Amino acid sequence: MENQVSKFRMDWSKIMTTLKKVGSYTLILLALSSGFFLGRVSHEILPKVEAKPTVKQASDISIAINESNQMMVIDKKTGKYDMFADSVGITIFRMYAGKIYQEQAGK
Repeated sequence: MENQVSKFRMDWSKIMTTLKKVGSYTLILLALSSGFFLGRVSHEILPKVEAKPTVKQASDISIAINESNQMMVIDKKTGKYDMFADSVGITIFRMYAGKIYQEQAGK
């Protein structure tokens, strides 16, 4: 009887080590498959980034600064606009103001 109990304990320990190995491999497989799935789905979820920047002519756009000092570049043809942070708007406004000032000072 005692011999059968010790065999059962040995078999139980082997079963536990096997289950731990299976659990480890399952966890690794789950992590790899979820990473693969997220990589595939992220192309559909994330916005598309243009490969090259678009150049807009000054005659095709209007530039405006709103009350939050954010710059808006408005396409005259479509009416679509792009918003830029306040620091970008202020910098470009200063560049244009400096250009106009120099033109007026030169006259």
